[in-house]
Amino acid sequence: MGICSHWWPELPGNGRSILTVSLASGLTLTAAAAILVLKPLLTALFLRAGGAGGMLTPSLATGAATGTLLVLTINWLAGTHLHVPAVSLAGAAGVLAVTQGSPIWAAIFVWELARPPLWLFFVFLLTATGAHGLKKLLSVRAQKHDERAG
Repeated sequence: MGICSHWWPELPGNGRSILTVSLASGLTLTAAAAILVLKPLLTALFLRAGGAGGMLTPSLATGAATGTLLVLTINWLAGTHLHVPAVSLAGAAGVLAVTQGSPIWAAIFVWELARPPLWLFFVFLLTATGAHGLKKLLSVRAQKHDERAG
């Protein structure tokens, strides 16, 4: 973690600094990609090694990095200027819905956390329910595959 934080100072901690930088549109495409890979990996290693902590804020941080990476890629490829904080928060709602298993709660939680305009709540809800639905679909498909293989 210490070596990685030399290049990405947002990485250590529970993820609050990643959220702050994402919402301030301060992540580059490379930093968002690196954080998207490293944050879940290092969090899992930390928790597996016996560290104390939860998954709520790391999930929000991973989702924010996902949303930031997506919007920066779209902006770069298409030459658009989509709003980075809005998509970053939508990504946070999506990942939180998957990790917590509650898409409606995830959308409400992210909206309450950031207090953006009301219309963004519906974007968060759509993202959260879509991500949760995709998780359910993939788990059913994996279960059917296991039944056929076993």
